Amino acid sequence: MSYSSKLFSTNEDVHRVAKRHVLFVLLHTAPYILGAIVLWSLAGLGYWLDFRYQGVLAAILLAVSLAPLGIALYRFLWWRAEEYIVTSLRIVQVEGIFSKRTLDSSLGQVNDVEMNQSVFGRMFDFGDINIITGSDVAINDLHGISQPFEFKKSLIEAKSRFDGQGPRRNRAADADTPRDTRNNQSTGSNVEDVARVLAALTELRNSGILSEAEYQAKLQEVMTSPKV
Repeated sequence: MSYSSKLFSTNEDVHRVAKRHVLFVLLHTAPYILGAIVLWSLAGLGYWLDFRYQGVLAAILLAVSLAPLGIALYRFLWWRAEEYIVTSLRIVQVEGIFSKRTLDSSLGQVNDVEMNQSVFGRMFDFGDINIITGSDVAINDLHGISQPFEFKKSLIEAKSRFDGQGPRRNRAADADTPRDTRNNQSTGSNVEDVARVLAALTELRNSGILSEAEYQAKLQEVMTSPKV
């Protein structure tokens, strides 16, 4: 099971998984591979030259060549682990080889999807996707995405379905709300009525219209009323 598959909930569907174009990994690894090849050539040349430390020099050059090879391998593995995922609920950006970093953005935050392609991007089918919120802030900047048109299309379709399900979810969630609201309103109204009655009784007692015994009798009637 891949790392990204562990991030999704049971009812979450994956619509598209994208990566940076392979051209980017080639551009980032080719200089180091070429550097290693140059070192190997020098090592081979030094080994065949007739001088005292030819073997030592060749060994040193071969050892040094491991550094650019390691860098190239690291960049390849980083590219392989990097994923941009559109699901039915969110956009997930996964990065890292051993230490993982994930960036999740709900589809509800998406207000606009901006795509930029250079001349080379149009030639090799890659581009940049900027996902904009309602405050015109980019929450995801996806650079060098392979097949950007398909990624944008999947994202817009997922966003459309997400927004279309919103009213149905709200209606289902609100189905019980009026009953609860009526109960709360009824309870609040009863409390206000009792408070007004108590205030009126207290005023009548203080003004001498009701005796203490009459006041206590009326108070008992109010407090034992079914509406309280």
